[in-house]
Amino acid sequence: MKKICILVILALLSVSLNCGGGGGGSSKNSSGTTKITINLGQTRTAPVNDKRTGQTSTIPSYLDSIRFSITGPDMKSIDKTILLSGRTTISETFLVPNGPNRNFLVRGLDKDRVEVLRGEKFVPKVDGKPLFLTIVMVSTDPVPPTFSGLSSIGDVTTTSMVISWEPATDNVTPQDRIQYLIFLTKESDTVAQLALEDPTFTTQPGATSYMITHLDPDTLYCILVRAMDERGNRDPNANEICQKAERAPDTEPPTFGGLVSATAVS
Repeated sequence: MKKICILVILALLSVSLNCGGGGGGSSKNSSGTTKITINLGQTRTAPVNDKRTGQTSTIPSYLDSIRFSITGPDMKSIDKTILLSGRTTISETFLVPNGPNRNFLVRGLDKDRVEVLRGEKFVPKVDGKPLFLTIVMVSTDPVPPTFSGLSSIGDVTTTSMVISWEPATDNVTPQDRIQYLIFLTKESDTVAQLALEDPTFTTQPGATSYMITHLDPDTLYCILVRAMDERGNRDPNANEICQKAERAPDTEPPTFGGLVSATAVS
């Protein structure tokens, strides 16, 4: 009787383990990816022999195909090319492995497979919740914005100042999408070198002023501002302006021992 009971218990444990293993595998598979839909249509291009920006809500007819590339530090790249065949909009869905730092790159290719449009979007984390991404493709034209640089510095205090400039223009990127890179240093004549490195501050798109804070009182600062379009092209202006932060008010009285002697002179 004991042998029969032991056999029954072992059989039940075996069934339980097999069922549990199968369920766990299915759950892992379903929660390991995220459905992400990429919508394409709006584009901004530089028309030939025309300085104005061309903007359309449809994919241009001169494109032959669209190439998708989805990457992340811990995943295998997902690449897919779609022939347009006259299509003016695209909505493509991908199953993307969950994880951090997912980058979605879309390239528009002409009939010679040359990239003429590009769009990109970064997602800090993919966690299983479906996403709909609208990516605007812009011309890969390498022309930088036209920008006169920093024009004035005002509202100077002991720890802050406000810098201003006239808006830049670009052959592709609208003014409200141009960003400005601010380079700040405490020594003059080194800003041009700094401009080859990362900016100290980056403005919101379309900004024409910026308040710099956390400055040291009574300290000279030199500032350079450059415009950057959506393609990442930077203007080359070298208009550097220097301004000294206000001196902190002196609130400490002198240290003084007072009169120590007096001598009669008459």
